[in-house]
Amino acid sequence: MAPPPAYDAGVAGAGGGKGNGSAPAKVPAAVTKHLSCPLVMATGGSMFGIDAVDVMVECHIATAVVTVRAAFVNVGKSAVDAAFLMPKDPEATVSAAQVQIGRDRVLETLVLPNEEAKAIKEEQDRLVGQANGGGASGAGNPYSLGGSGSARAEGDSEDAVLQRLMTNPFVFVMPFTNVPAGETVVVTVTYLEDLDVEAGAFVLRVPLAVPEHLLLRGSVREAINIGVTINAGTPSSSWGSASHVMHVESESESHIVLSLD
Repeated sequence: MAPPPAYDAGVAGAGGGKGNGSAPAKVPAAVTKHLSCPLVMATGGSMFGIDAVDVMVECHIATAVVTVRAAFVNVGKSAVDAAFLMPKDPEATVSAAQVQIGRDRVLETLVLPNEEAKAIKEEQDRLVGQANGGGASGAGNPYSLGGSGSARAEGDSEDAVLQRLMTNPFVFVMPFTNVPAGETVVVTVTYLEDLDVEAGAFVLRVPLAVPEHLLLRGSVREAINIGVTINAGTPSSSWGSASHVMHVESESESHIVLSLD
């Protein structure tokens, strides 16, 4: 069975129910208020450990193509369903997304324009409502991550928080199911974003403030890798980084390759 589509502009298709049958729990406030880097959250609100995050950026004059490849580990003691969460600019367009769970499971998702995605989701909800006798969609809805069918107060449950994240234009969400304890999950997402113009320069910001307590390696520097290729289109272009120390790997008249120092 093919995985459900993931929806650009923050509206993401969800799949599967609770893999471990655990009761719903509140999601950490840091996830909803301060999502500052790619994360994986399990049903129940626990976070996967972060093994590595690679960010590769190609800037072509006024447009950036960003590929984020991040490895996470289920540090819990049982199999869980989970969701990948990535902060992004509302105007960014996700072009591809893949999840690899262990060696054998690879999920690739179709990314749709926002309006088309909403229409599909509304039709899916309507059909599920009919199947449930006209009631609200719940556990049977493949777009409701971990629905248990019980009534829960808005803002308190994992379901409510994830549903808000799925319609948040600042967050890309991709759910997946049944990750065994100790298993590694590698998520690769590519998106396109128009560069901002500030003081006559093109600017790109990629949220990458990693919570150190989630790192499985000794330091942020060991876990994070950043590479940037700049195709400026004009000779004698200058560059700068306000947040990280970068060094030049190669440079020609209008082409610069940078990496994290």
